[in-house]
Amino acid sequence: MTRSPWRRATRIIFAVVSCVGFAVASAIAQAPPTTGTLSVTVIDATGLIIPHATVSIARLDGQPGTKALEPALTADTGAATIAGLVPGRYSIEAAFLGFEKRLLNDVRVRVGDNKQVVLLTIQKVETSVTVEQDRQQAAADPRGPSFGTTLTRDQIEALSDDPETLRQQLLDMAGPGAIIRIDTFEGGALPAKAQIRSIRISRDQFAAENHIAGGLFIDIITQPGLGPIRYYTNLRLRNGSLSGRSPFIRSKGPEQNFN
Repeated sequence: MTRSPWRRATRIIFAVVSCVGFAVASAIAQAPPTTGTLSVTVIDATGLIIPHATVSIARLDGQPGTKALEPALTADTGAATIAGLVPGRYSIEAAFLGFEKRLLNDVRVRVGDNKQVVLLTIQKVETSVTVEQDRQQAAADPRGPSFGTTLTRDQIEALSDDPETLRQQLLDMAGPGAIIRIDTFEGGALPAKAQIRSIRISRDQFAAENHIAGGLFIDIITQPGLGPIRYYTNLRLRNGSLSGRSPFIRSKGPEQNFN
């Protein structure tokens, strides 16, 4: 039995096509990859993995045609895998609630598998506390602003250099009935303005040194080591002639008081 030439030619063509298809498939299967896969593991300071952390990556070298990459979440293993990356330089940012964000600014992704570990630290807790004096205590504090006014250095420099004019200026500022005290002493001459360190107008009508309400003082403190030595004396004498007899006793005894 003889075979026809057409059938023989068909078999030869089929065998050639099969060989070519097999060769092309083998070449495609053996072609090296052209993209990279990045696996990012997120851990905390103790080395434990952090599942469900957000991992964002961005291309740094501006490859044309690169699509925006969607953020990925780490799996239960603590790793997030992003495939199909064009080789180049990327930034990696990892974030999780309660932790500080971490940015790896220059990570090179090569063809094939790439692995990175990102360490997150616990977020800092900042609190501010304002400490101030209680309002009632401040109102009753003789050193507080409720009881006086302290002149600034600029205000003192703006006063007159003449002692008499300076005295009148201070009395006008304090009001009627003010008593000028120089280094806690009354009745002394005002020092030169260059010798004055501070001036304070105090209104402490409840001070124990005041025998009546309405104590108003202008306290001038001088620079240490400047000016003459000053002193102040005060003498009080009292006997029992002004004291009444107690109804619980028959006679009043002698009484004298010297200060």
